[in-house]
Amino acid sequence: MRKPFASWPHFATDEVEAATRVLQSGKVNYWTGEEGREFEKEFAEFGECKHAWLLKNSYFVKEAEILRIENVYQNGDRRL
Repeated sequence: MRKPFASWPHFATDEVEAATRVLQSGKVNYWTGEEGREFEKEFAEFGECKHAWLLKNSYFVKEAEILRIENVYQNGDRRL
């Protein structure tokens, strides 16, 4: 017998409250608010990295990957 999948997406109450707080503030983008920068900082710490990028969607992720690869090869460094 198959188990039913959990309902998806599921958002915890604190996640809904955080999103609501940002939306109600009107500071919903990178230029007017601090949430994006704070998330990047916290995520980098979580991942034990120097930096983390918050990107809009997978298109921008692919663009960032291409720019990184181009930069690596232009500088003669073969490590990614």
